[in-house]
Amino acid sequence: MLPHLAQGANQAIEDGVALAVFLERRGSAAVTDVLRRKEAFRRKRTDVVEAEARKQGLRLDSRSGSLAQRDREIAIKELRRWLIDYDVEKGAIGEVGACGIS
Repeated sequence: MLPHLAQGANQAIEDGVALAVFLERRGSAAVTDVLRRKEAFRRKRTDVVEAEARKQGLRLDSRSGSLAQRDREIAIKELRRWLIDYDVEKGAIGEVGACGIS
């Protein structure tokens, strides 16, 4: 995880919460199957976070173009809201139900 969105520790916490939900609700499913499904569930979000962190790193490199354009891109609130407002427990519970683990 690149540091440019300050998401490394947050993603680790989200991983832990998701893991707890998937294991708690696994029923008779094999642990290996549950771990694969948890990985697929988390991968969707972490891939976006990683890509956005990479973009943010390029934005912060003042050699990459217009500083005014960079500042406008950094000020976009949608990404910050998406990062901050996400409820991983709710998402994991929904995913467990959708994939029929429990």
